[in-house]
Amino acid sequence: MKKLYYCLHIIVILIVLLLQIALTNNRETSKNCITCETTTVDLDHIFLPIGSDIFTIIFPADYDFAADLLWLKFAYLFGYISQTGKGYEYLPPYLDTITDLSPKWKFPYMFGAVIFHLETDFQDEGYHFIEKGIANLPDFWELWLYKGYYLWKFYDDYVQASKVFSEAAKKPGSPSYLAALSTTIALKSGDKEFAEELATEVINSLGDQETIKRILNKFK
Repeated sequence: MKKLYYCLHIIVILIVLLLQIALTNNRETSKNCITCETTTVDLDHIFLPIGSDIFTIIFPADYDFAADLLWLKFAYLFGYISQTGKGYEYLPPYLDTITDLSPKWKFPYMFGAVIFHLETDFQDEGYHFIEKGIANLPDFWELWLYKGYYLWKFYDDYVQASKVFSEAAKKPGSPSYLAALSTTIALKSGDKEFAEELATEVINSLGDQETIKRILNKFK
């Protein structure tokens, strides 16, 4: 059984190497290859990563190392694509595979949350990485902050945004302003009863009298 495993392992590595050689040859013969100095991106030469399940076979002992290697490729592609503004749609699969391989690595989630909405109109993709990050890193308050921001600014869901900001305020290391922000957004929802209920919940969870005072002043 062990011999069969190693044989399959070697076969997969050889297949990947052959694919890389073939793709490299294609790039060398293309006038619009991704390694050439051009003003446009040849989308035929932006190759999607193999699935994370294949990476786990090739690198069975160190998924984080595989994620690092793929991040180098991702960073190179992003730098190239950002010069032209075309081809961004090929980037999310790379980030998905990276976060599959290294689910506790914070930076790729933040990159997806921030850069995808700054550089592109891929709000849904950005939100996907926020949700994925929260699932793997539930105490990472920055992702809760960005989730609330997306719900507020991109999806116009003031009720859910205020709940998320309130949740972010409970996370370790989160700034005190998040508690007050949650009640501000709740008031903007137009549902005063909901806003008062949320404010009561937030105040009961606080020990900071200055923040409590600011929240109470919003309802005068």
